[in-house]
Amino acid sequence: MIAMHMGGVSLRDGTKLSVTLAVITVVALLPLDWIWWRLLGMV
Repeated sequence: MIAMHMGGVSLRDGTKLSVTLAVITVVALLPLDWIWWRLLGMV
């Protein structure tokens, strides 16, 4: 938050970036993580 403020990034732009990264994580990384644990036989 401090770096965003010092860099002149608006709260709206920071929120858009955070939400975009959260969506990418849920859509791409969580399924890959599940597949990895499945391959290891832990699921």
